Amino acid sequence: MGLKVKLSFIFFITCFFTVCSCGSDLPIENKIQKVLDKGISKYNVKGASVAVIFPDEKKWIGVSGISHDTVQIKPDMLFAIGSITKNFVATLTLKLAEEGVLSLDDPLSKWLPAYLHINSNTTVRQLLNHTSGIYMFWSNQQIWDDLKKDRIIELMCLETISIMMVQTMT
Repeated sequence: MGLKVKLSFIFFITCFFTVCSCGSDLPIENKIQKVLDKGISKYNVKGASVAVIFPDEKKWIGVSGISHDTVQIKPDMLFAIGSITKNFVATLTLKLAEEGVLSLDDPLSKWLPAYLHINSNTTVRQLLNHTSGIYMFWSNQQIWDDLKKDRIIELMCLETISIMMVQTMT
């Protein structure tokens, strides 16, 4: 777990317990928002989005700060979850393997169509343990710059990889 994730988690827990211990007559939602706003400044965080589901199943969403550049965070804003995506994908993939839906030794060609510059014999296991030989796109500054130009573009993972492979081969 990265340092930023750990600090964010500690920040949220600190905020939550601070809110719970506040003695004012403000509704809990207002208390949480107040702590969130103060925490953004105190811990020098650009922005945060917090969702709380209370025991009575009531939901509250609070936001504070900016997302990127100078864009204010809104409650319905989508965020890229970055590197933590790998943990979710790996967990779900291992669960599918455990249930016999797929094998870690299945080649990509069993599950996906062919993609330019991607070896279809690469196995699920190789993808999970990062030994597939697929290009590490974050090493290419031009790709990052292109992705940042238009933040609303949504590309499927393998489409993105295919685009990056073509860019690096030319």
